[in-house]
Amino acid sequence: MTPDDELYDIECSSKKPKIDGHFWIKRNNQVIDPNFPNFNKLVHKTWNCEGPKIYLEAPINVQSSMINLFKEADKSDRFKTWEAFVERFCNLTYICDGLGVRMPNCCWINTVLEYHENGGEIIFGSMGWKIKDSNKTHYEFGSAKYIRIEDFICK
Repeated sequence: MTPDDELYDIECSSKKPKIDGHFWIKRNNQVIDPNFPNFNKLVHKTWNCEGPKIYLEAPINVQSSMINLFKEADKSDRFKTWEAFVERFCNLTYICDGLGVRMPNCCWINTVLEYHENGGEIIFGSMGWKIKDSNKTHYEFGSAKYIRIEDFICK
């Protein structure tokens, strides 16, 4: 099996749920999350938004449950520990794509790569931008109203 095939097989065999939420890393009290300028422009234009991203952490029990759910889905039957999965997945990503390429709409993968490369705390919650001329936020991923794990899982 080639590294590309193995990477594809690992990702496709994962049983992660579809979510309306966002993962990122917090390190030294700073948000670490890749920036995708074209995606940001599209959201700004579509939803009349402005400014930097706004992050809203989910309640601690929801974060913990969602992070554990994703870790268990990654681990599956193939790896004894999540750390073993991370090591193999990241090594394959570097072999196939170069230096751990970050991709839009792949926040879990981006978070795993950042965690592996530089450490930090994995955070789960909502992310969006301020709507122009208002005090409201458009949440592209998640919602300020989401307080339970069920709220974040797509039905």
